[in-house]
Amino acid sequence: MEINSSPSLSQKQKLSRQLPDWLWYLIAKSLGLKLHEDDKPILGTLLYSLTLASAFGYFLSNCWFATFDIVSEESKTTVIDGTMSVLYSIFWGAFGMYGYSLASRLYSQRSFMNMLRLHSKSVFKMNTSVLIFLLMFLFVLCDDINAYESFKDKTCQKVGASVLICKVSYISRVVFSIFSLVWNYMVAFVVVSICRTHTISIRRFMQALEEDGRIYETKKLCIKKANQAVLEEYVWLDEKYFTDLHPINRSRASSFIQQN
Repeated sequence: MEINSSPSLSQKQKLSRQLPDWLWYLIAKSLGLKLHEDDKPILGTLLYSLTLASAFGYFLSNCWFATFDIVSEESKTTVIDGTMSVLYSIFWGAFGMYGYSLASRLYSQRSFMNMLRLHSKSVFKMNTSVLIFLLMFLFVLCDDINAYESFKDKTCQKVGASVLICKVSYISRVVFSIFSLVWNYMVAFVVVSICRTHTISIRRFMQALEEDGRIYETKKLCIKKANQAVLEEYVWLDEKYFTDLHPINRSRASSFIQQN
């Protein structure tokens, strides 16, 4: 008795390729990861130092300005407002530094790197990783534009502080926001890619179970099922589902039936 294969098996797509060598080399050097035992993380150390220096520069200059802003009679800023501004700089700095630390740990794990793929999963017809980067970039851009008033001389002159404080604060803020964007996007890229890889693997496994059951029922119980995959009745499938699956290994399923 012939076994009618599911229509989904006729649609094939190979697993997405891994990171290109040049991209992995750039990421490793930026994070200070050693590709060889004799490698010296010069670039990684430099970028980390710039990230840390810009974070401290923004924090210290913001604290200095907040002190003048609270004390000045020309400003309506209260102690609560100044404290929240300082806490914001602390949170923003910690967020960026944690992003660098987490990215270093993720990209240094061999198990994660084996699952890291350049998937073409899309949202609203746009690549997911590109969409995430655009959203993060827009957030950083709007935040820096909103804070541009602090760069002007009149902002510091109004509260009696040195103009240099406003310049250092805003420049440090912009520089650190760029580093924070890059490090946290690296983390987001790993999370999205690995989740997609696991999703594809789970779907393959479920398809393999379904095909094994179809062959078993046909050979042993003489029950011939319809061509429609049973999995489609119980799982929410998107347009990428069928292209994520490889053909089922029928020899493995046949050997299972023969053993029983």
